Amino acid sequence: PFTKANTLFFQGPDSLTKRLQERLMDRKNIYLIPGIFRDKHLLRFVICSSMTESRDIIFAWEEISSQTD
Repeated sequence: PFTKANTLFFQGPDSLTKRLQERLMDRKNIYLIPGIFRDKHLLRFVICSSMTESRDIIFAWEEISSQTD
């Protein structure tokens, strides 16, 4: 099991990051925390459960990937 890790997903132009956030929020399968760092929008995916398994990470990555096509 995973304990705690942070992963940052940066997209190119801010418009793409905002669109990715909107798509993921509309689907309601995972939640990424929006933020701004050095004037660039970013999305942060946080793992906080000691019960997280590899398949949970794979699910989240596939969800993110499916909305970037």
